[in-house]
Amino acid sequence: PKGKVNNALVANVDLSPTIVAATGAKPLRATDGMSLFSVMKNQSKGRTAIPLEATRKLFVKPGAFPNPEDTPYYGVRTKDWMYAKYLETGDQELYDMVRDPAQMNNLAKKPGYSKQLAAMAKLALQLKTCKGKACVR
Repeated sequence: PKGKVNNALVANVDLSPTIVAATGAKPLRATDGMSLFSVMKNQSKGRTAIPLEATRKLFVKPGAFPNPEDTPYYGVRTKDWMYAKYLETGDQELYDMVRDPAQMNNLAKKPGYSKQLAAMAKLALQLKTCKGKACVR
């Protein structure tokens, strides 16, 4: 509705199912996304988790716009947490998105966060290998 803000978690993979649903067509194959119509109508809160991934470097030509952060990773984003694991190094990041939305304080190695880290790592791995409706959480 006009003038309303919806903070639901959505992902780019949700665009295709939304467009297909808008046209009334039937999808040709299963997708990893979901139609956003129920979210737009406030009938659904949307996803509880979004898979994240960057499986290759953004710039093909070495030295073009060097960026030490440009390394392949996979992860997951929930309303309250963000987790990432870097493929080349195995390094992990964990952020409390309620207290630290700018992701400045990596909690992955901090005492007291091991259970949350393990839970997010498990969820990220599940979403990394999912297909179709199993990807919608």
